[in-house]
Amino acid sequence: MLSAALFTMLLSAAAQEMIIPEGTILPVVLNETVTTGRLEENEPILFALADDVRAGRRTGAVLIPRGSHVVGRVVKSERAGHFFGRAKLDIQIREIITPTGDVYDGLTTKIVDLGKAKGQKGGVKPNAGLQGPVHRQRDTLLLLFPPTTLFQLMSTPKRGPDVVLPVETRLYVKLLMPIYIEPRDSRPAFEPVIPPVPTLRKSR
Repeated sequence: MLSAALFTMLLSAAAQEMIIPEGTILPVVLNETVTTGRLEENEPILFALADDVRAGRRTGAVLIPRGSHVVGRVVKSERAGHFFGRAKLDIQIREIITPTGDVYDGLTTKIVDLGKAKGQKGGVKPNAGLQGPVHRQRDTLLLLFPPTTLFQLMSTPKRGPDVVLPVETRLYVKLLMPIYIEPRDSRPAFEPVIPPVPTLRKSR
C-alpha cells in the first residue's frame, strides 16, 4: 500500500515537471526590426527563444530549448497623432516551434518588460503593451500656445515618434496559460506506412 502511494506521488511529480505553468516569463529576441511606422494588425513577427525553459524553474530538464522559433502577431499598431497621443504597439506570442519540430500553438501572452537596446524607442506600459516616447517639441508647443496659434505655427505638423524595436531587442513575455509538454519517450519513433490495397479488376 505504501509503495503504491509513493509510486503515485512520483508519477504526479513527474507530470508536474512537464508543465510550464501560467505566469512563466519567456525571454524572446526579435529576428527583425519592427516599427509602428510600417506595421499592420495581425502581421506576424518572428522571435527566437533567448534562454532554455526548464522544469523546476532553473534546475530541471530542458522543456523548450533556447533558439526555438517563436511567432507573434501584432494585435495593435497605432501611430502617434500630429498633435495628441503616443504610438502604441501590442504583440502577442502565439506559437513556439522547437528545433525537433514540436509545435506549441494557441498561446496567450502579454509583454511585461523590454530589454534596453541601441536605437530603441518606446517602453512597456502596464496592461497596454508598448508605448512610444513623447514628442517633446510638439508637447512643449501645446503647453506654450493655444491650439489656434499652434496650427498657425505648424502648417505641416509632424507625427509623434513611432515605437521602434531594432533587431535583437529582447522582450519578456508572460504566459497567461500553461504549456503542456509531451514526454518524448511517449511519442512514436515513426509512423508506419501502410501501402494502398491494389484494386482487382475482373478480366473479360
